[in-house]
Amino acid sequence: MADIQAGDYKGKVVTGSQRIGLSSAGKDTMIVTVNCKDIGPVDVRLALSEDAIAYSLEKLRACGWTGDRLTKEMPGLDKEEVTVRIKYESFTDAKGQRMVMKSDILSGAIGFKLETEETDWDAFAARVQAKTGIPVAGANAPKPKF
Repeated sequence: MADIQAGDYKGKVVTGSQRIGLSSAGKDTMIVTVNCKDIGPVDVRLALSEDAIAYSLEKLRACGWTGDRLTKEMPGLDKEEVTVRIKYESFTDAKGQRMVMKSDILSGAIGFKLETEETDWDAFAARVQAKTGIPVAGANAPKPKF
């Protein structure tokens, strides 16, 4: 992905591409792969913390998700075309300073992998709701604060 130019690209979520787990920082996270017309597949991170969950749910809805809870099936997730923004930022860690690609459905996310990958969607959804105190889907799902 290093050859991808920064910019906005149109695409749809790849059916069944969503993965759930913990980030390297121990945060509940979902990754979806968006197949962008001009550049091919790009992974987009959706943070599910108390501060970020409303934004992530809104992004899932923009992709076409019609469900009322987080599940492996995620009905409609691949139906709507969305814009994925690619940008590069300087990042410093134990390996030194480097440029990393950030990809998002018109907001911020860092290029990454899940530290652990999970398969129990019910337990994952319950854990996110228990940690945030916010329903993760359905009629009671929070609206973004913007």
